[in-house]
Amino acid sequence: MVSQSQISINRYLFKSSLGYDPVNDLRPVGLVAQTANVVVVPPSLPVTSFPELIAYCKARPGRVAYSSAGVGSTGHLLNELLKTTVGIDIVHVPYRGNGPAMQAVLAGEVQFNTDNMPQLLQQIRGGRLRPLAVTSAQRWWQLPEVPTVTELGIPTLTTPVWFGIVAQGACRRRLLSA
Repeated sequence: MVSQSQISINRYLFKSSLGYDPVNDLRPVGLVAQTANVVVVPPSLPVTSFPELIAYCKARPGRVAYSSAGVGSTGHLLNELLKTTVGIDIVHVPYRGNGPAMQAVLAGEVQFNTDNMPQLLQQIRGGRLRPLAVTSAQRWWQLPEVPTVTELGIPTLTTPVWFGIVAQGACRRRLLSA
């Protein structure tokens, strides 16, 4: 089981230390699931929309922080893309995984987070996080009231999250020849 980070992102960030070549060593077997990322803020932050978050960041250059699951994670890269696309100066605070990154925004250590929908959905439904935008091409069925980044004028942030199954190259060849 792999995610896009393991196949598409990590090879550019950690080329010398991966221990495998995703292109030559692994063969795709199938797509298991897709989800969206969602941009969230704690209810205490005085923003209720994605454009308001951008304005909030622009008014406080270098003083608004976001959490991520670590350097090179999807949330990190999406927010760096947001930073350069709309011209905001925000601070990246990497954590060791999605759980601690979500706890940071819940505790008010950072002002926002962008992460996989399943990771944040329970906190959103419980009113502990406010969703501002989803990164899917269409509105996400679990949060139909939340606009997409494309609707909000930033289509470059449209990035689905996917999970799939791969096999070692030789293993797949044996399966196909059997």
